[in-house]
Amino acid sequence: TDAPVTPASPAPAVPPQALMTAALLQGGGKGRAISPADQDAAVRDAWGEARGEGPTGEQAAVGVAMNRAGMTGQPLSQVIAAPHQFSGFNTPGARALDPASPGYQRVLADIGPVLNGQASNPAGNADHFYAPGGMPNGSKPSWDNGTGHMIGNQNFLSLGYGGQPPMGPGGPQQAA
Repeated sequence: TDAPVTPASPAPAVPPQALMTAALLQGGGKGRAISPADQDAAVRDAWGEARGEGPTGEQAAVGVAMNRAGMTGQPLSQVIAAPHQFSGFNTPGARALDPASPGYQRVLADIGPVLNGQASNPAGNADHFYAPGGMPNGSKPSWDNGTGHMIGNQNFLSLGYGGQPPMGPGGPQQAA
């Protein structure tokens, strides 16, 4: 005889931190789990690089790091912490941001849909970005080849990274 089937109880609400820790990176980091260190670095990067740009700008800043992670095979946190790359990550404010603070939790909620694959990466195939308004004398960096697109106050470009050529629209190529 078959045992009676008990209906499944509704799933408990899962905090965003747990969702992202277990999630897979989309686009640039397809197929790799997000570690707590990757998640924390992504929040601090978005806060430092795109604070004030809104959710799409924050997602795009993290999307560039995700694309680079996919291109190089490095963990997201390593890409973000690389010297002379994501300068906002190393600002005193970003480094001191308390994970329990409303600001940290807001950014975590904003970037979560991209980190956990529920939303597409607004940076597209971009692997570089900068804020034109933050450049000395309004000049663009030498590596800006004029092919970028603006998201908020940031210019996003696909130039290649880590010895890899620029990505096509499908994102980084994954080894078979």
